[in-house]
Amino acid sequence: MSDRPWFDLFEQANRIFVGVGDLLRDTDRLLENRGFKSAHAYRSVGTEGSTHLDQPWVWMPAWFVRYYTHESTPSSLVYVSVFLHDRGGKEDWATKARLYEPVVVAGVIRGAGPELPKWNYWNCKHWFWSDGTADGEPVTATFEPKKSDDQKSNQSFGVKLDRIKSLADLDQNVITPLLALAERRIGSDTGLARQDES
Repeated sequence: MSDRPWFDLFEQANRIFVGVGDLLRDTDRLLENRGFKSAHAYRSVGTEGSTHLDQPWVWMPAWFVRYYTHESTPSSLVYVSVFLHDRGGKEDWATKARLYEPVVVAGVIRGAGPELPKWNYWNCKHWFWSDGTADGEPVTATFEPKKSDDQKSNQSFGVKLDRIKSLADLDQNVITPLLALAERRIGSDTGLARQDES
């Protein structure tokens, strides 16, 4: 047993965040090589947190996201996010069961018009609102905003983080399916909204 448990605990937490940062930087590289550009003003990640005194369990951020645009599709953007656990920030999302393993959620936001739709970091949570799951094959869930500003839809899928152990895994399990999803049109095939129901 360690004689410095608090130090070790925070070092372990730092290693987790460094790992998430590595994955998102690799995502940048893979998407930039395919002509995408970051939609973020700086080298920042989107996240959500709370400093409410009565909710200390949500002080630590639970998820991180990066958004990207491509000049060939000016009315849509793609994103890749990492969810570490199911509590953190605003607790307005949930899964059927507790999220015991981290999951990577990637998706495409399509605008209702010809221009880039308004978007927020928390749009990456729509997968959970759409009853997504990361069991087995990636499941595609479509969320259609009820109070639409100018978003037409948000299609996304989840992959368990333990399936991504290398750059090749990230490319195969996240980036390639994401680009395939980005090329589809809404309703272009039957069952697109919930492919797990086929």
